[in-house]
Amino acid sequence: MIDLSDIFDRRAIAAGLRCSGPKQALRALCDLASAAYGVNARAASEAVQARTRLRSPGIGDGVALPDAELAHLTRVCGVFAQLTTPIDFEAQDGAPADLVALIFTHDLNGSAHLKTMARLARGFRDERLRAQLRACASVEGLYRALTQDATSNAA
Repeated sequence: MIDLSDIFDRRAIAAGLRCSGPKQALRALCDLASAAYGVNARAASEAVQARTRLRSPGIGDGVALPDAELAHLTRVCGVFAQLTTPIDFEAQDGAPADLVALIFTHDLNGSAHLKTMARLARGFRDERLRAQLRACASVEGLYRALTQDATSNAA
């Protein structure tokens, strides 16, 4: 069972992030990943942009769940942002996203990555979790909601 507290570090979470578009938002998340996990922000951004050209990261209900592969990682790492203004991530329901969870892995086809993505997607389907994440005003609140509620709601 995936423990989301092993995936997300508090230093990789942003509350009230201001961005004008998806590229800026994803670059900001890559900067957070650099600070939290020591990844190269530019390489991470390039990997994310390449991946988003292959598939839309918007999963609906105001949530985006992009992912990218960074070969040097030894585990799955997550970055999360609550945006001040929703951004179009091309979700099928047409809803712009204000909640973005970016997942980095060393193997896009690996079981840990696939289980993490599935778990997050299930968790984000919960309207209560989405509302709680939108209502949070702090990184600590977002971390608790993401790691506790998503874990219990996504089982």
